[in-house]
Amino acid sequence: MRLSAKENEQAIAAIEDGIRASRARADADADFYRASRQAEADTLRLTPRYLELERYRAMASNAKVYFTSLGGQNPFLPSSTNNVPPTESSSDLLSTVLDNVNNLKSVGGGVLAHLLNSALSTDEENGSGRTNASGQMDEEEP
Repeated sequence: MRLSAKENEQAIAAIEDGIRASRARADADADFYRASRQAEADTLRLTPRYLELERYRAMASNAKVYFTSLGGQNPFLPSSTNNVPPTESSSDLLSTVLDNVNNLKSVGGGVLAHLLNSALSTDEENGSGRTNASGQMDEEEP
């Protein structure tokens, strides 16, 4: 009697181990299938055009946008539109920024131009139209 009880317990343990192994295998297969479908969806969704659109959306949502480069090239523009001469004085900074915005209109759909124009109109309404040498607006002192 004791021997048959041990054999039954071993058979039950083997069946339970088989069930656990099948569940683990099914979970692993489901994870693999989910990951492969996600990868396929990403390759269809993340086209270069969509990624460029997301880059411009991220640039437009930033609180600060800098139009400068140490190498004389604007990192936000394609290399064909980097025709700004590096010898311009700091007094021409606003015109350089506006030229860059005009170049971005064709590339980014005018999002940055709209942001710049709204910022300029807000500053004019507030009456603080002074700029310092770096082209940034001076704040009013009390």
